[in-house]
Amino acid sequence: MSAQTLSFTQLVNVPPKEAYRAFTNATALREWLCDVATVNPRPGGRLYLWWTSGYYTSGEFTLAEAGKKVAFTWYGRGEPAATQVQVAFSPQDGGTQITLVHSGIGTGEDWSQSTVEVEKGWENSLKNLVSVLETGEDH
Repeated sequence: MSAQTLSFTQLVNVPPKEAYRAFTNATALREWLCDVATVNPRPGGRLYLWWTSGYYTSGEFTLAEAGKKVAFTWYGRGEPAATQVQVAFSPQDGGTQITLVHSGIGTGEDWSQSTVEVEKGWENSLKNLVSVLETGEDH
């Protein structure tokens, strides 16, 4: 089975340490991404995220380098298999360039709806992350 990778980049006007915290702190995750979060950001640590829509995902952290990079597996409700998410934080113009790569997404009929949801979900969530970190407003 072939797999596809979706990549997203987003510039946010906060230091890398703050952007990293947004992906590794349960309270911060609830502010921009999900409605309930439980995280243990260390290799082998668990990740559970829930949304009031009924969607949820679980995974395991595979990498956690403070202020630089975080990676975790992602197995969402209704998705055919687990995928991987890697997020890198690079200083840029006084802010942070966030590069998020969601890989291991399958192809074919089983994956068509999940692929659309993953793409739309990260695009909207990263825009919301900028709003939350820069203005405090959660869309």
